[in-house]
Amino acid sequence: MDHLAEASGWIASACVLAAFLMRRMRPLRLAAIASNVAFVAYAAQLGLLPILLLHAALLPINLWRLWEQHRAEGAPKTSPRAGWAVVALLLALLLAPGPAAAGEMPAAPAAEIRFVEAGGLGGRLLLPARRPVAGLVLLLPDGLGADPRSATYVEQLLGADLAVFDVLRGDEDPAAVARAVAALPAAAGLEAEPVGVIGFGAGARRALGLGPGVAGRVLLYPGCAGLAATAATDPVLVLHGKADAGNSAEDCADLAERLASGGRPVRRIAYAGAGYAWDYPAYGQSQRSLLPLPDGGGLVAALAWPELTAMSAAQAAGFLGSALRARAW
Repeated sequence: MDHLAEASGWIASACVLAAFLMRRMRPLRLAAIASNVAFVAYAAQLGLLPILLLHAALLPINLWRLWEQHRAEGAPKTSPRAGWAVVALLLALLLAPGPAAAGEMPAAPAAEIRFVEAGGLGGRLLLPARRPVAGLVLLLPDGLGADPRSATYVEQLLGADLAVFDVLRGDEDPAAVARAVAALPAAAGLEAEPVGVIGFGAGARRALGLGPGVAGRVLLYPGCAGLAATAATDPVLVLHGKADAGNSAEDCADLAERLASGGRPVRRIAYAGAGYAWDYPAYGQSQRSLLPLPDGGGLVAALAWPELTAMSAAQAAGFLGSALRARAW
């Protein structure tokens, strides 16, 4: 998390704590209540457990203090000793270590990372901590080149004991991609390991165009209409959104049927409510980005869906893990 954002949260929390200590000044009490609500949401999103606990405890107390101000003059008051006991408890919650400090958060799969060139492609090679690896997966980016959407897939693939080659340059040349499939195992020091491919958008179209030599491929929203089915026997997984006009259910079902016509194992998953590139990270309030269509024929709006991204990445990793292990046996 950004250190400035974390520091701002702690400073604002101290201000709210100061407002809690004031017994009168009704506007400050109302501001403190509003801040409690805002900071509970803020801390929940960023995983700041101490701040979350602090404001969850302060909110009912501030509401009670506000009500106390409306009571009759002769109503009994909270003793100073009791008030300081509450403050001490809140400070203890504030200083409590969060999940990261307590070692409660699960660690991401450790990986060795290095830059590799193979067949004219350049990219990052990521190796899982556990050996031997079950295979190697080539990630082909969308039309604008490498972008952050591969990160979730890399994490899932490493967790499935698969090495990953995340292409950073050269993928616009189909011949280079084909050469890389053959040259990558030796370049990565993983001779005789099967190679799978994941393609995003335009990269999925290039993945589909690869000939024999691929042990399995995942096509993410490839622009199904009119795609030619190449002669190959490796299993294929097609992932697309039902709300994506460029990957309609009819077109993608037709593509899957043509791919499977020769006995090739094909699976298609259509996600209800998802549009194009749900796995593309978006920033700002709209959570939308404009991306080129897979065939380069214009632009399409992509709406980020992080929860679906996690699921599709897990499904892609599971599919390729099974396909590559079957080829290795």
